Amino acid sequence: MFSVSIALNRVVPGLRDAARSGAPSQIWAAVAIALPKLWTHNRVADVLELAVELAQQVKPDGNVSGLAEVAARKGSSKAVVQAKRLVAALELSG
Repeated sequence: MFSVSIALNRVVPGLRDAARSGAPSQIWAAVAIALPKLWTHNRVADVLELAVELAQQVKPDGNVSGLAEVAARKGSSKAVVQAKRLVAALELSG
């Protein structure tokens, strides 16, 4: 198996554009699947911010693996703040 480094700061704007172009449900599905693999990535907050936008629009059912743990972390890092926002958005959806 090999590891690939992804420049999330370049990927997220493209995903946001695709969502705005009519594919928000599909982009939500991809983001929800990817997030559990990205928790340790230094730019996960960018993906979480997009996930919040999508969850507010799509109102998905379900859960994102590991999200509760990230949201429960102490501190006010951007990742923790966005994780808490995503938890709230998903609770409103369900």
